[in-house]
Amino acid sequence: MNRLLKPYHKLLLIILLSVIVFLPSFRAFFYQDDFIHLFFSRNSADVIKSFNLFIPGGYPFYRPVSTQLYYFSLSGLFGLKPFYFHVVNFLIFSTNICLVFFLIKRLIGKVEAATLGTLIFAINATHISPLYSAANVQELLLVFFSLISVILFDRSSPFSILFFLLALMSKETAVMLPGILFLLALNRQQSSYRIIGRLLPFILILVFYLIGHFHYYGLAESSSYVMSVGKETLQILFWYLLWSLSVPMILSDFLLPGFKLSPFFFTVGGLNSRIFLFFFPLLLVIILIALLQKRKVPFFGLWWFLIGISPMLPFPSHRLGTEQAFALVGICLFLAQILYGRLAKIFLIIYLILSINSILLSMRTNWVVRSGEIAKRSTDYLKKNHPEIPPDAVIYFTNGQIVIPQYGSSKQIYLAMGNGVGLPMMLGRNDLKIYYEDLDKLPPGIRADIVIDSSKLLY
Repeated sequence: MNRLLKPYHKLLLIILLSVIVFLPSFRAFFYQDDFIHLFFSRNSADVIKSFNLFIPGGYPFYRPVSTQLYYFSLSGLFGLKPFYFHVVNFLIFSTNICLVFFLIKRLIGKVEAATLGTLIFAINATHISPLYSAANVQELLLVFFSLISVILFDRSSPFSILFFLLALMSKETAVMLPGILFLLALNRQQSSYRIIGRLLPFILILVFYLIGHFHYYGLAESSSYVMSVGKETLQILFWYLLWSLSVPMILSDFLLPGFKLSPFFFTVGGLNSRIFLFFFPLLLVIILIALLQKRKVPFFGLWWFLIGISPMLPFPSHRLGTEQAFALVGICLFLAQILYGRLAKIFLIIYLILSINSILLSMRTNWVVRSGEIAKRSTDYLKKNHPEIPPDAVIYFTNGQIVIPQYGSSKQIYLAMGNGVGLPMMLGRNDLKIYYEDLDKLPPGIRADIVIDSSKLLY
């Protein structure tokens, strides 16, 4: 019995380590997108309507499971208490860790390889946003439903189709899942007729979904979703590959042409930037040595990564290292295949130092984390200094000291509070009139009841 349970002891240790590494996320506040999602998920009618793909969407993204249903359910159960949202997100994340373990063990057949790949997945800076922001539960649910669909498909279960549907209703990048299933069927050396027959229901659902999304529901119109295929595609693929190895997210902001680093990277990153520069080359050397020792390179994991990341590649302006969690499974599978054995322990020591270092750096610099801190300061300031705000009060956020001109100071408050909808929500006061100097200065003849220097809430 002890021998049978031994591999699961390792799995529990990985989950425990992830709890320790991401423990500060349980204290994170709501941030920008959270307030917007809460606003669009206020009643059951909104939730029911959100599932209809064949009407114009009142919300930019068709994600009824991970947005309206999620926020309506949790706010109904726990109110506006961020802690419980983070607990739910971490439970989903822990389940994903288990699913990655079982999948790699099923595909490779070795517990040691599964343990290695799962540890790479669990301790990775990719997960900063989903664990620090309730809004990014979409990534967790995408991985959750997609992995279950893959495992059930490999077991020839028809319920795989159901979880594909749930994945599509969690995030639109689930459109790549039939490609992963096709890859899996090829890897299992199934006949062409059998592959086509098994994939046909998924393809029909995908066509149905795309028609509904393009012709009825609509698409996001933000400038960050402008398609561009060419040189930018290779550049963004390069960054996603680096981020899959838990390279600091902010590195892309400081890498100059010719692979030169801006000195500001060391100013912003401090000791963390120097730790990265020392250990990352060592990590690459270990991977190269492992590849040279292999007579045959296992490409299955790399193809998984490419197919998994493919929906993001045409949008170079929307490159976010935190949106590749499902594609990351492919890299974990690839590294597990080439590294388990003699090099595993050396690799893991270097990787964990590098990855935890990147996570610590993200805790200081990631916009999701900083935005949540700004939203909490703003909410706490009003609750503490103005516990009894008069009816129909006018609140005016002035700029004060402007450190970042393009964002101002009051605009940062506005963005952190979900384009202004967050404060009335958290204070339970829909009668408040709130103005921000960067966006809408006080109209003539209107006097502010409460004036707040925004710059004092930013740092």
